[in-house]
Amino acid sequence: MKPIDERAQLTEAELDDVLDLPPDQRARAIARVALRDPAKAEALQRWLRAIDASDGLLDVAAIPRRDLIAGQTIGRWTVVREIATGGFAQVYEVERGDQAYAQRGALKRQRADREGEDWRIVHERKLLARLDHPGIARLLDGGVAADGASYLVTEYVAGHALDEWLAACNRGSAERIAVMLQLVDAVAMAHAQGVAHGDLKPANILVDGQRARMIDFGVSRLIDPAVAGDEIRDPSLTPRYAAPERLRGAPSDAAGDQFSLGLLLHLLLAGALPAARRAATLDELAADTQPPVIDLASVRAAGVGHGLHDLEAILQRCLQPDPLRRYPSVAALQADLRQWQRHRPIAARHWTVMERLRQIAADSPRTTWLLALLALAALLLALDDLRLRGVFDATLR
Repeated sequence: MKPIDERAQLTEAELDDVLDLPPDQRARAIARVALRDPAKAEALQRWLRAIDASDGLLDVAAIPRRDLIAGQTIGRWTVVREIATGGFAQVYEVERGDQAYAQRGALKRQRADREGEDWRIVHERKLLARLDHPGIARLLDGGVAADGASYLVTEYVAGHALDEWLAACNRGSAERIAVMLQLVDAVAMAHAQGVAHGDLKPANILVDGQRARMIDFGVSRLIDPAVAGDEIRDPSLTPRYAAPERLRGAPSDAAGDQFSLGLLLHLLLAGALPAARRAATLDELAADTQPPVIDLASVRAAGVGHGLHDLEAILQRCLQPDPLRRYPSVAALQADLRQWQRHRPIAARHWTVMERLRQIAADSPRTTWLLALLALAALLLALDDLRLRGVFDATLR
């Protein structure tokens, strides 16, 4: 990429990285750059001053921001209806308005009363651009509207929130685990791309048919501290589904996502969160030092026919209050769930000798019968040998 500042070899991408940060964090970012390259830090400051000085040239501040209404156009998109309003943003169902082709989308932008926080949308758009997976609503478009509001557009997912999907009808254990594996696979891919979701909960997981799709990366962040720097440490999370360290102010990361996945797995299997998570106060959740008790009876009631002890071990591993005692990665959790599916030993628990023998019997019934017959024959031969020895001894007397 050609530098935009030849003297300092400052690229447009490096300038964008600083512009994407909240205003109060830019100075610290430039200070870190100055430790490595003072000339580049000076160029960054010069460009930021020039950009600040140009504010108002388009006079977008004079255009008041209002909620979007059906039929209104923003960029290439026409608003159909409002889908949801959250703490910081609004989401609308939209369709292509330029007649290029038919396409539906979900348009997200900051609420009118949160003007000045458009960096959140820019940040989310930047992270979504890294992710391409069937379990994640894909980024379609983004830009700045006439009123100066930044926006992004993702695929429109016509599904139900995870808890609504679960309650809609009696789902079998195979369906539940299949949906869980789709979700875990999507999270593992996001982590591989350096992105932690940060707010995994039923409302942010839509199930369309038998396909789980992850949405809302509004509080997500880059995992690598060398890249992430002072990115969003946002209190916008759901306490019941958040890891204890997140409730104490830690930024979102892979270990925090894994804890949330453990709670979602419990919800899928038992139909509810662990009792301690349902009843505890925010302070109690933040101070957790023991994993929540897993109710095997409720898991059994969900129709799981095998491996209850393995499922309990998987849940216990995910829900450790100490992040270092969880799985080393979500990919490792995924591997254990697939092992459970195949009736194979899992990393979270050592199988007993009898369990391994039962596995061998289930995998190779013919071989097992042959070995059993050989063992029986050997036993009969041993008994016959003992009988003959007894007759021989009696004859000698």
